[in-house]
Amino acid sequence: LTGFTPNRLVEGGATQGWAGQQIDVIRFDPHEDIGSRRFTVDSVTLADDERPSNGSYEISFRDRAFKSRSTAEVSLSRSPDGANPQPIETITDISRKTDFEWTVPAAYEGTGDWYVVVEITDKRGAVGTAVSTGALQL
Repeated sequence: LTGFTPNRLVEGGATQGWAGQQIDVIRFDPHEDIGSRRFTVDSVTLADDERPSNGSYEISFRDRAFKSRSTAEVSLSRSPDGANPQPIETITDISRKTDFEWTVPAAYEGTGDWYVVVEITDKRGAVGTAVSTGALQL
């Protein structure tokens, strides 16, 4: 972009990003930009590590290549890449979108951050695996 100055969009001028800062309020004020830009907001997501509600989590996943009679093995991993998963639930005959409530066992309480790993096996034996993008705090 000709004449584009990225720091002019950051209040305060020189700070890039929010690393190491506590964010209490998020504002979007396109009318305060002195440039001649158009703004379009496609999507906004605020996320935090999940914490249990009444000792349980609602875990949801979608199978984009859904085939009937597929099975899902749901596990926890300490690693965001899903290494060394520890199984917590097996769900037989899943649907395109599957939700279930998982009650946190006492052995997991207070053990810190875990990533959810879902491994789906269809009736022909094809396997697909996905790892949550955020951690559960147990």
